[in-house]
Amino acid sequence: MTLLLNRLTLNLGHRDVRRDLGNAYDMHRTLARAFASGPDDTVQPFLWRLETTREAEPPKLLVQSQGEPRWEQLPAGYLQAHAQAQRSWPLRPTLPKGSPWPSGCAPTRR
Repeated sequence: MTLLLNRLTLNLGHRDVRRDLGNAYDMHRTLARAFASGPDDTVQPFLWRLETTREAEPPKLLVQSQGEPRWEQLPAGYLQAHAQAQRSWPLRPTLPKGSPWPSGCAPTRR
């Protein structure tokens, strides 16, 4: 399995961006458009995080997913076209199968 990490630069001049920056639910709803084939389609799972930037810099998002996003499905002008980056990496298990929990990380029993 491969994970994709996208770094997106938002266009602060777009009114939907300004709305979404004020409401995490609206941001998630807008980004979900890139992970569904159509309005009635199931949205592929994804995670996003708003990055801290300097005051003069446009806002940036990190978006992680397994499926390839279709950023063209976002509102026109939502992203700054020249400032997108994508990275992919294979997902590997942290612990080999059957190995014991590292000390200090064992699950607690109640």
